Amino acid sequence: MIYKFRIILFSMLVIGCNSNERDQVESEANLHIKVNNDSTLVKLGGNPILKDVKKIVSELQLEEIDKGYDSIMLRIFYPNLLHRYVLEIKKTKIKWQANLIRIKYNYDSKLSEYVIDSSINKEVIPKSGWKIFTEKLFKLEISTLPGSNEIPGYKHGIDGCTFTVEYAISNYYRYFQYWEPELNQKEHWQAQKFVQALDLIEKEFEFKRINCD
Repeated sequence: MIYKFRIILFSMLVIGCNSNERDQVESEANLHIKVNNDSTLVKLGGNPILKDVKKIVSELQLEEIDKGYDSIMLRIFYPNLLHRYVLEIKKTKIKWQANLIRIKYNYDSKLSEYVIDSSINKEVIPKSGWKIFTEKLFKLEISTLPGSNEIPGYKHGIDGCTFTVEYAISNYYRYFQYWEPELNQKEHWQAQKFVQALDLIEKEFEFKRINCD
């Protein structure tokens, strides 16, 4: 019975995948089961999208994922006033893909706000390969961690770095934020895991996050 269930679930998730991806996709199947039963996920329409994130997505002409995504989509928005990274990691029926976007801002005195001056979109590949990287990343619970505002006793401030994460699978979308996770990681295991995920990503894709100054 268990074997039949695995075969059915595997077929649904990996149409178009070859046999070399079997182990990778089976671990993703477990992730899907976990996500669909996770109470921290926001059912579509249940929560507004962050205004700043929606604006960046629109200006960069990225795919809207607030109505869900066919397979897996993870976006991390790295904070900075004049420069910002957006990392997009997605899984289609065929393969994993990641794009690192670096954005440069200028202040528009007429609009009295910072606007995008230029952006560079580069496809990146993890050094250890997709299978090892994704296994490590999702073991750190990057898709299911609660936001820092949901963690009792988490210290927030007015200034500082706030990281924003978008995550979507079929029929589900959620976002969450972490304010200064490095300052809170000693007291909160959730912040520690988030920092570990950031460190893993930067090591694999060979870039350094920019200070928020």
